[in-house]
Amino acid sequence: MGQGGGFWGLGPRRESGPAGVPSRARPGSSGDVRAERGRLSGRHTPRRPALRSSLVPKPPGQPVFQLRITLQNIHPPVWRRLLVPGSVRLDRLHRMIQAAFGWEDYHLHAFRIGDASFGMLGDDPPEDELDETAVTVAAALEGVGRFDYEYDFGDSWEHEVVVEDFWRAPLGLKFGVCV
Repeated sequence: MGQGGGFWGLGPRRESGPAGVPSRARPGSSGDVRAERGRLSGRHTPRRPALRSSLVPKPPGQPVFQLRITLQNIHPPVWRRLLVPGSVRLDRLHRMIQAAFGWEDYHLHAFRIGDASFGMLGDDPPEDELDETAVTVAAALEGVGRFDYEYDFGDSWEHEVVVEDFWRAPLGLKFGVCV
């Protein structure tokens, strides 16, 4: 190994510790990637202070819903299965459904979950329609096994959405996944 350290001298330089055992690179040395990146870009990248684990409660996991969305009154059946983070709002769920079916979001839509109706609250919304941007999937689907999603009120594309499974993922899910 040469002066650069690592395999073929390509890795970060490491200073030797006691008895020639490599030690961690010191902050500000060429082995500190954040400092090096900040130095090269002309910006200083401050280090975050370490949080004490006793002060930060660990959540039991992030809710994930497995949904089966079936377009009604079509034969053969057309359906998609999505894994959806519970933390997303219903307006994002709408965009996930649009992407899963390959549609381009040209029309109005609404969710009917239990006795409630959630929608876009456009120019002249129905009196009983609630704002879909104000509620998360986890809050809307609490205790619900199925609900309806309607897209394009003119052609009335009705979808049955079934909650097939629910679990808590330790790291959470950032995006919807079509499986």
